[in-house]
Amino acid sequence: MSMEAFGPDRVYSFDHVAINDKVTVCDMKNTGLADDILDVAVFSLLLMGKNWIDYIIEAKRCLATNGYLLIAETTKSLKGRLSKLREVL
Repeated sequence: MSMEAFGPDRVYSFDHVAINDKVTVCDMKNTGLADDILDVAVFSLLLMGKNWIDYIIEAKRCLATNGYLLIAETTKSLKGRLSKLREVL
């Protein structure tokens, strides 16, 4: 399903590099979104930075009560540099 299917005011896309005009360039530790605005946050291969814990903190701030954080990472990362992800969550 595409971003357009949900509407422009319901989907936000952030990255360190914009691949098109629908992507906002930022460091994920500060998206600029309001508190409690998201029902779902999806991190797809996002936790590559050294400050990945800050990204989790930002997601928590932006997620509404009972919101969902979905994380897709490689098994290698989860066994290596993200081995403390469960503790952080």
